[in-house]
Amino acid sequence: MTQASFATDLGIEQSHYSRIENGTLEMSVPRLIKICEIFNISISELENYHQAKEYKSNDEGGDLQANESLITYIKQEEEKIEGIYKEALENKNDYIKMLQEQRDFYKTQYEQAKDLLKKQTEELEKQLGLVEEANKLIDKFSAKG
Repeated sequence: MTQASFATDLGIEQSHYSRIENGTLEMSVPRLIKICEIFNISISELENYHQAKEYKSNDEGGDLQANESLITYIKQEEEKIEGIYKEALENKNDYIKMLQEQRDFYKTQYEQAKDLLKKQTEELEKQLGLVEEANKLIDKFSAKG
């Protein structure tokens, strides 16, 4: 596709398109939309293409180094977050274990208290039975005498 035919498709003069291509004239949003329609792509796809092209042209300079620094920073932050996540999981597991131990302790205490209460109740029932027998004997001897 030539500049002239592309300019015609955009509805502008070839000289106008040449200035846009050389960067001496900004392209309007309606023209960007028209380009996307011509190539059947979205504006974001056009922007991604533009960014990839810029990245390649700036590869030799500081942009590559800045991008590498950014990637390193992101990896470090990701590692920090992963560490925090693992620590939270470990703490969660420790907390669950502590709660289970407390539950088991109180369950054991409950069972022991229940057994003790049962024994005390049985002992009291025995003593009550002895008292009732003693009262019967007292009544029996009181009636005779």
